[in-house]
Amino acid sequence: MDSGKVKNKKLYYQKNKERVDEDFTDGILSTIGNTALIKLKSLFYKSEFDVYAKMELMNPGGSAKDRPALRMIQEAWKEGTIGPGTTIIE
Repeated sequence: MDSGKVKNKKLYYQKNKERVDEDFTDGILSTIGNTALIKLKSLFYKSEFDVYAKMELMNPGGSAKDRPALRMIQEAWKEGTIGPGTTIIE
């Protein structure tokens, strides 16, 4: 099991037929750990520094638990504790 951060460049056409270069991930596991950050401009417009919010709802499972869950599953797989056909219940 590898959650490698492999990204493939793919070219596709939008409805208006213009060429668009987009990044696509190599499977759902590669999206874990790349949580989007949103700059909170309107809330902190008078601030001398930038403030960002981590958008955990953008994770594949919709929570902050994705990263530790992936790590536990990877470790169990590596140790042989789980394997093909193993049922995992949260």
